[in-house]
Amino acid sequence: MGTSHTAVLTEKGECFTMGSNSFGQLGYQRDAALKGPQPIASLNGKPIHVVQCGDTFVVAVTSGGEVYTWGKGKRGRLGRESEEDCFEPTLVPFDERYTVESLCCSHGHTLM
Repeated sequence: MGTSHTAVLTEKGECFTMGSNSFGQLGYQRDAALKGPQPIASLNGKPIHVVQCGDTFVVAVTSGGEVYTWGKGKRGRLGRESEEDCFEPTLVPFDERYTVESLCCSHGHTLM
């Protein structure tokens, strides 16, 4: 759970979000907060293994080991060169020598 948003994962690996979307942390374009869970369409067909919320961002890892991030980009939260906010899950280049087994997010950082 983030500061004002939540991400949930189903048994089938589907990711749903709800709450504030001030920085794109719901994973889709929407100006207002969302009170009920909605699936993230851009992740359809990508079974999610684990999802974690930071303060204003989200990180998800697929069952195939791909890492996706979205939300507030300041201070490198999203693991990309750009610090722009991102309203859709975007693949993060990750060294293929490593496999992400677990994930933990906090205020402004991620541990994989």
